[in-house]
Amino acid sequence: MWKLTPKENRSMSVLKVESNQWKKAAYPLTIVGGLQLMYSYTDILILGLFHENADVGVYRAVGQLGTLVVFGLSAINQMLHPHFSKLYAANELDKLQKIVTYSSLAIFTFAIIPAVVFLFAGEYILRLTFGGDYIVGFIPLAILTMGQLANASFGSVGALLNMTGHEKDAMKGMVYSLGVNFVLAFLLIPTYGMVGAATATAFSLMTWNLILRYYVKKRLNIESIGFIQIIKQRYLN
Repeated sequence: MWKLTPKENRSMSVLKVESNQWKKAAYPLTIVGGLQLMYSYTDILILGLFHENADVGVYRAVGQLGTLVVFGLSAINQMLHPHFSKLYAANELDKLQKIVTYSSLAIFTFAIIPAVVFLFAGEYILRLTFGGDYIVGFIPLAILTMGQLANASFGSVGALLNMTGHEKDAMKGMVYSLGVNFVLAFLLIPTYGMVGAATATAFSLMTWNLILRYYVKKRLNIESIGFIQIIKQRYLN
């Protein structure tokens, strides 16, 4: 490192960052990470309490398949993180809104393709991928697909809050949505099984995104849903 560092930079003093600032950001991010882990297994664990292991296996498979809908969201977010932070630090909120708008449209476009495939050819995909016994997971797959499609339509709300110093707001959204998931799962799963688990997950996803969108609008005055922002620009301005 020393050999590769230009000579004119070797004498520069090391910039010290207050540990309290790191702790302030790390605490909610750590909590969010733990809550996301709980969130991803809540419906599976509760389903296992009331139904057969076979149902758990089928639901686990369709749940993993449903996450392909938001593959574009996960991939694009990794590229957007430094841009969100940089533009916010420079107070270039107009540019930030622009990149949020077009990235949201890109994320939704990437989500539409697998969503359409799962909704119209889900039974065939399940039979081809896992076998005929997994066809019973088609309706849960369709529900999860719609939930993930709604998730993608909200854009990078979580990344926006985390990269602009509003990690606590992202944590609040995760806590509330996890609570919704628990309540709905215990209400719906005993009677409706996999369909109830998928419904609880879809509603909690919607809750999470609505809360985070509210905080993005409140803290940053940014519209995270791309097509809504396009409509505002063309017809309301």
